[in-house]
Amino acid sequence: MVFEQNINHFKESYQLLQQFVEPIRRKLFYPIDEGWGVRKEDLEPYIDNLPLLY
Repeated sequence: MVFEQNINHFKESYQLLQQFVEPIRRKLFYPIDEGWGVRKEDLEPYIDNLPLLY
């Protein structure tokens, strides 16, 4: 039971982390397609959700 809860927590945290990382990764590693760099406005919704990862 505890193991399943830990796995579910890990899975949810991983999904949140992916939601945070994916747009940044796309902007940094594919700059030709989507413009250069990461703007602060693009990060704000993800920064608000960072505490949920822990």
